[in-house]
Amino acid sequence: MTTIYLVRHGETNYNKRGIVQGSGINSSINELGQKQARLFFEKYQDLEFDAIWASKLQRTHQTLKGWVDRGDEIQFTEALNEINWGVHEGKQPSADQREDFLHTVRKWNDGHLEAKVEGGESPLEAWARAEEFFDQIRQGYQGKTLLMCSHGRHLRVLLSQLVDGDLQKMEEYSHRNTSLSIIELPAEGNATLITTNNLEHLEEEENNS
Repeated sequence: MTTIYLVRHGETNYNKRGIVQGSGINSSINELGQKQARLFFEKYQDLEFDAIWASKLQRTHQTLKGWVDRGDEIQFTEALNEINWGVHEGKQPSADQREDFLHTVRKWNDGHLEAKVEGGESPLEAWARAEEFFDQIRQGYQGKTLLMCSHGRHLRVLLSQLVDGDLQKMEEYSHRNTSLSIIELPAEGNATLITTNNLEHLEEEENNS
């Protein structure tokens, strides 16, 4: 088995304002996001990760700052980039935008996984750019422990496909900022889900405050 720690990036001002970022908005994490990232590092800094990856968007790089600062190598891949939300990226939320989003998600839930918003990316396309990367992980990192930082919707894509083999399961996976999911990935077949949307690092801070 390969053990993979999958973390969502820290909060950005776009998250705070409910604005869709997608892969086209290269936003930074905000002050709260920096605190979330620091608490995540403090919780998991003693684990020995054999390799660390982030998407090519800076909010994931910044979330892994603790590992960067101590000199660990971070590798970057588009396989972990957020899904592309096309015309909705960077726009102030509106009733029309919300309805278009919900309409698209309903299509996905009904099995129309090729559906996408105008100019955007479908779940099938999002998985297609990640599939080869995870095939390489299966073959090249057996028995290793890995850390990966990605994005909310893309983590839904990854977990539903890797664990369930079914992208229609996406809505069963939710991810708050810096929440952690852990999977065990065999060389073949579905992954085993160990935990998801785990926020122990933030809850410990709240309990101590």
